[in-house]
Amino acid sequence: MPPTLSEVFEDEQLRKLAVNHPTSFKFPVAPVMRVASDAYPPHVFVTEYPNGTWTQRGGLITLFNMLAQSMNFTYELIRPPDGAWGQLGQDGSWSGMIGMLVRKEVDLALGPFATTYNRAQVVTFTPSIVLDPLCVIAGRLNPKANPWGFAAALGNTTWLGILLSLLGFTVALTAVSRRGRADGRGFIFRYQPSTPAELKRIVEGFIDNMSEEDVRKMTNHTKKRAELCEVSVESGGHFPVRTLLGAWLLFVLVLMKSFTGALVSLLAVQNVPIEFRDLQDIISHPSVKVIIEENSVVTELFRTSNTGTIGEVGKFYEKNRFVEASISKFYNLLETEVAGQHRMILVAEHLMAATFFSRNFGEYGYCKFYLIPECFLAFKISMALAKDSLLEQPFKSRILRYHSMGFYDSFINKELINASSCYSLPKTISQTQPYDLKGLWVSSGSDCPCEN
Repeated sequence: MPPTLSEVFEDEQLRKLAVNHPTSFKFPVAPVMRVASDAYPPHVFVTEYPNGTWTQRGGLITLFNMLAQSMNFTYELIRPPDGAWGQLGQDGSWSGMIGMLVRKEVDLALGPFATTYNRAQVVTFTPSIVLDPLCVIAGRLNPKANPWGFAAALGNTTWLGILLSLLGFTVALTAVSRRGRADGRGFIFRYQPSTPAELKRIVEGFIDNMSEEDVRKMTNHTKKRAELCEVSVESGGHFPVRTLLGAWLLFVLVLMKSFTGALVSLLAVQNVPIEFRDLQDIISHPSVKVIIEENSVVTELFRTSNTGTIGEVGKFYEKNRFVEASISKFYNLLETEVAGQHRMILVAEHLMAATFFSRNFGEYGYCKFYLIPECFLAFKISMALAKDSLLEQPFKSRILRYHSMGFYDSFINKELINASSCYSLPKTISQTQPYDLKGLWVSSGSDCPCEN
């Protein structure tokens, strides 16, 4: 039967080798280590089977296998009964894997753990494997049509200028078209006939009542009107009207071309509403709830912070707007409470969020979530050893060497295929600077009023 770690380190010479020659240290006889570990994607994945057995894989398991091969030891994995990583209780006892280390139920805990001051008082952390900030995952809403989107193509001053131009053109055209018009006094009909027969009856009655002098005056007036029209046509009297109409048509042509181009840019891509761009948007939202990991450093962070943006989010506890859940339930909550709506958002480490994105993109071929650009509070992610463990220096030398070679990044990236497709905010064309009066006549590649 293989010896345990404590039995192997009863050899004083071996203890000196571990302290004085950590880089080359290797067990002469492979001991069996008891190692606490649980699911924490993408570092550790747990697959459970119907017969009650389970297996683990992931970047951290691969790294630990390299350590086991290099130092010549074997191990058995033990999951914490309470499924927790380790929180300090009010009675001074520790829960989760940290508690198992403190009580010496295991020799090592894979975690991965965020290193904190309280934890460092009772366990020894290995060098950090990776820095992982907290990020916020929000659901992508369905595209929505904006019925007033056409008005965004031009600025307010431009619309006002078009209206004033239309009024000015109407006044000018009326004034020009009335030039040369005869007075026509005494011959204005106050009554407008509705049919040709009625018009004929009125005219015949009007002429029958006229004197010979009135008929002569009307005849002379008609001849003068005809002469004036002939002179007007021959002398180009319609030139001002034609010039005014030509200028107006040119203005309308340029306006329509500019408006059509801007409108196509706005309507070519559907409008996807983006409600959360930073933590301040979360704070100002009236009802959104925040999902966080239960019994974790994140829970402690929001409960104890009283200042800054994190403190403002922490006040959600007073409004019952925090939802604490185990990591195993995160993905289901994303699918049911986060995707396609904004009832809830989820706070998780960046690499964990990337794992969810990769899985979601693989299942649907598109992103149902997005990552709010403002991440915060990067944690040092490490493994944990028993306090003053003799494995500290051998583990430290190897982990630093593996980290410098980029091994762990390579292991993790294999689990994050297509995740980057969902990192950014939804792509939209949004109006940032509508066309102004200058933009209607001068165009350049740098003056596009749209952005992606």
